[in-house]
Amino acid sequence: MPITLQDIIDAASRLEGVAVRTPLLTSPELDRRLGARVFLKAENLQHVGAFKFRGAYNRLVQLTAEEHARGVVAFSSGNHAQGIAYAARLLGMKATIVMPTDAPLIKREGTEALGAAVRAYDRKTESREEIAAEIADYSGAVLVPAFDDVAVMAGQGTCALEMVQQLRERGWEPDLVLSPVGPTADVSVPEIVHDTAGQVPQTGLLAFVRAELSEKKLGSVVTSVTHHPDKS
Repeated sequence: MPITLQDIIDAASRLEGVAVRTPLLTSPELDRRLGARVFLKAENLQHVGAFKFRGAYNRLVQLTAEEHARGVVAFSSGNHAQGIAYAARLLGMKATIVMPTDAPLIKREGTEALGAAVRAYDRKTESREEIAAEIADYSGAVLVPAFDDVAVMAGQGTCALEMVQQLRERGWEPDLVLSPVGPTADVSVPEIVHDTAGQVPQTGLLAFVRAELSEKKLGSVVTSVTHHPDKS
């Protein structure tokens, strides 16, 4: 499914003033241990504690008036569920989330607290995709997947766009970018860095590493290891 830098730039304009421009954090001790300048994109400080809000809002804000009135449905065990729920609340629309019965209670309660209806299902005997499709069919709600959707992916990609912008505000170019990778990971990182490379002088080699890093441990961060020959 093609996605362009312009899709992400457009998403960023929709999210401006709505999503949190999460900071790039540094740690002198981490720098010392790695022998490099390390920046952590603290997306755990985003609304609902995850980058998933970005994609959810970018998708929902583009719905037509008719679609808005019908609401949305999604299936998720946690972060996408809460991202959809919060985006729907901000935009004043109904949201239904199909969530497994064994999902963490804090995720279900958080989703419901944000105003979404939760339809529980048994993941051993039921299909979340089929349930969500049925809800969309009889209610007219728009089905919003956590991935395989250009608007959702573009919204998630704004995290990487911010990261590049924030680095360049400090006069840095990333040599190495590490990102957690899973079905909904922010794989827009290399495209964004590559496609915007001509806008400023390059200072080093970029390598994209698909690191199997735990989002639970890292708090959904994008990690950038950078080096600049003129900076200590």
